Amino acid sequence: MQLFQADSNDIAPSMAGNAADSLLNDSIAYAGIEDEDALSDTLPSDSTYQIPPENMDDGTWIKQSSTIEDILDYTAIDSVYVNMKTRIAHLYSEAKVNYTGFNLEANYMEINLPKSEVLARPTKDSTGMEMGIPHFEDGSNAFDAKEILYNFNTEKGIIKDVMTQQDEIYVHGNVVKKYENDVTFIKNARFTSCDLEVPHFDLRAFKAKIIPEKSIVLGSAMMFIENIPTPIVLPFAVLPNQKKRRSGIIIPSFGQTRRAGFFFEGLGFYLNINDYFDWKIEGDVYTSGNWELRSEFRYALRYKFSGNFNFGYSWIYQGERGMPDRPHQNGLKIQWSHSQDSKARPNSRFSANVNYTNSTYSSYSNSLNDYLTNTTSSNISYSLDFAQKLHLSLNAGADYNT
Repeated sequence: MQLFQADSNDIAPSMAGNAADSLLNDSIAYAGIEDEDALSDTLPSDSTYQIPPENMDDGTWIKQSSTIEDILDYTAIDSVYVNMKTRIAHLYSEAKVNYTGFNLEANYMEINLPKSEVLARPTKDSTGMEMGIPHFEDGSNAFDAKEILYNFNTEKGIIKDVMTQQDEIYVHGNVVKKYENDVTFIKNARFTSCDLEVPHFDLRAFKAKIIPEKSIVLGSAMMFIENIPTPIVLPFAVLPNQKKRRSGIIIPSFGQTRRAGFFFEGLGFYLNINDYFDWKIEGDVYTSGNWELRSEFRYALRYKFSGNFNFGYSWIYQGERGMPDRPHQNGLKIQWSHSQDSKARPNSRFSANVNYTNSTYSSYSNSLNDYLTNTTSSNISYSLDFAQKLHLSLNAGADYNT
């Protein structure tokens, strides 16, 4: 096996500041050597890759006749080693590869031309910390992983310890296999709405399948909170995975509070009725026995009017769980907001902002805005212009403490 190391004296002047393409494999003409007879002893006569000297500064391999179907761009800050015999290139320090729309970055990469594959890994510094975690981008997909093995032609890959985002869901996977059309299969998958690398809560499934712009299919799954398993188990689950507005289940968040214990909040359903109306209903449940139900109905007619109606009801226990005859309080919140488009009736305008919240609801609300609000106000107004000179304005309002 022959191993060649780039020498800064052999790099073309325009590349001296970026030692990314200092040496290429046996199928590439080397601009630093001018004697063609010297090349004939080391390069096979059936070389399938060749770069004219004027292209050396581009840091590219250009396909002549091989399984690589397009131009392969690559750079590395430290150095590039090429094994002429195996036709494998090694890229060190902030390595980057671009090929037909996909971009890959890592602190170490290995490009295998015969197999049309690239392997990306991080490296470790003197303290053992990992540097240059592989980052992959392909169209609208982007993720970080501890190791990525990707085939240029089949667009298939094996990814280890990955974290990515699908719409509003963060996906962690131990081993991920990527197939054509971006369909992926995940082993030891974790799904959460928490954006931390180690999430506070997640739904774990041994196997999962992600179909872009369609759905996420899970096998049997269990809910974990703070890495502790809970009795919440699903035999299977199908989660929506579309960016457009659609009806479906709203994924809750999980956690713990000192006052109410463990909880899951925001579990509900969204109904996309049509282009003019939609409705969302969701609820919160706590181990203390407290619960809350919320509903939001929105309406809009272009160039006419728009508005929403919100309703909230809560059941709040006083004292510790298990106490006999624990007292409870009911919280109530009602909101209505309506506005008229100025194009609907230029001579008249109507708007409404009606709010009612009792003290129980605001005191125990998870909304910081509701919790800090001591007073609420309501207002309804109507105005009319007529006879080009007369103007009528009617207003009604109310303010009260919560």
